[in-house]
Amino acid sequence: MKTLEQLNELSDYEINCAVAEKLGFYALLHENMDDGQLYQLKNKFGKSAVYVQETDDDSFYGKDYCNDPRDYMPIAIEHGISITHTGMNGVTYIVVQQHNGRPISGLQGYEVGRAVCIAFLLMQ
Repeated sequence: MKTLEQLNELSDYEINCAVAEKLGFYALLHENMDDGQLYQLKNKFGKSAVYVQETDDDSFYGKDYCNDPRDYMPIAIEHGISITHTGMNGVTYIVVQQHNGRPISGLQGYEVGRAVCIAFLLMQ
């Protein structure tokens, strides 16, 4: 498991790959794609998106866990990650709750999706 400091060094793409892997999905890495696949993925889903295989039917879906609320909100809901905005300069403060309700981690100053992903990756 990576530390917060190590996760801070990763790009959104690398975070997206790690989230897909932790969710148990196979991520088709950019370096394993031909130019046409990579262009289509980045054009449709964003430069940091990954293709993930979520089912056994060999279909791949574009996911950008760091930037797309449709991708990161289900993670936040399922894993009890609460998102709180402080009123100052739009800073986001993320709190990860344990089952007993005590906070186990706080992240401040991140984009919401990236913060959710980092909190998820820090959970054991």
